[in-house]
Amino acid sequence: MRAAFALLLVLLCGACRAASALPEVDLAPTMRPSAMVVAGVEGILIRGNTTLAEGAKVRLRVTTSQGTTYEATSVAQAGVFAARFPADFQPPAKLVPAVLYVDATGAVEFGGPQAKLSQSEITLFVSVGGIRPELPLVFMDDFTDGQGKKDAESAQWNRNRTLANLFMRSRGAALMRIQKPSFDLAAPADWQWFKNSATLYSRIEVGSALRAVLAAAEWWPQGRGVATPRPPNGSAR
Repeated sequence: MRAAFALLLVLLCGACRAASALPEVDLAPTMRPSAMVVAGVEGILIRGNTTLAEGAKVRLRVTTSQGTTYEATSVAQAGVFAARFPADFQPPAKLVPAVLYVDATGAVEFGGPQAKLSQSEITLFVSVGGIRPELPLVFMDDFTDGQGKKDAESAQWNRNRTLANLFMRSRGAALMRIQKPSFDLAAPADWQWFKNSATLYSRIEVGSALRAVLAAAEWWPQGRGVATPRPPNGSAR
């Protein structure tokens, strides 16, 4: 069932791509034949096309669903660029089952107002050793851990902060017209906005299957911006 939902999201991603101008770098080749990746010892080849000049540097970033971030640099050659994760990325990483949010840009930094034209973003679902990744629940998380600690004191805070910041600064958010290039979940105003407008911030009990579906549907914006933020009055759509 999870694979079927992922396939639906990939199709939605493609529809969003068709509706917007492609940036100067394009990671779509990495998702061929599928965004569902079974990784071996060689890791994952992250590749793409670019209109950048020969020899131009392309910055690559991989953020995992555990909230860790890795970066690499590739050089444009004959209109393509490539790097292998995790071998070519820093800091050193171990390949584990995860959802990977992959960004590429020819700009000096990720995000920012130029992201629509300079940045490409995809999402990969990586299985390792027959183990599938767990879907992140940032947009369904009530920021309360098993010890009862809440918000910035909760065990999941650092992970959720990384992933929320990633999305809010992304090209996907820019396409949705909600991008905030300097967004930081730790800033009081941004934290309040997030609770009011960008998360279900669940206070109701829902079944685990529904939570998984909603989490997948809400997280796909990083793959091209098809999430639906919660309305300001807090009611779920």
